[in-house]
Amino acid sequence: MNETLAATLGELQAQIYWLHDAKEFTELASAAATIYLKLGYTQQQAETAGNLVSEAYQLADDAANAQKASDFDKEMQFYHQVKDKLTEVETTLGYQTSIAIHQMKWWMYFRHKQKLQTLLHLFLQHFRVVGLINLLIPI
Repeated sequence: MNETLAATLGELQAQIYWLHDAKEFTELASAAATIYLKLGYTQQQAETAGNLVSEAYQLADDAANAQKASDFDKEMQFYHQVKDKLTEVETTLGYQTSIAIHQMKWWMYFRHKQKLQTLLHLFLQHFRVVGLINLLIPI
């Protein structure tokens, strides 16, 4: 990956975090779609995946609200819907390795302030994609 592309992707990812905090989900979907376009996916794949990512963020917020209301069952229902949306992204993009469960769990554990579990699932999410040797080289 060239430096210009890496910088653009980094800026778009930062924009997604900001848009999530601002609750600008339409723009978040667009930024996510742009990332997938830059990575070489078709317009249709990129738009579909971008919308699904935006929906996953919204469902994660719903889960956080259920957590604040002490409604554990509702919270878990929302997090399972998050996993389903992220799995749809993987299917849309033709991913060979599923990481949706780890993405969903690190979001959940982060909101529950369980640092060790958060780190574990962040590690597993990346480990499943790049493998142990490729993950250890930069470390």
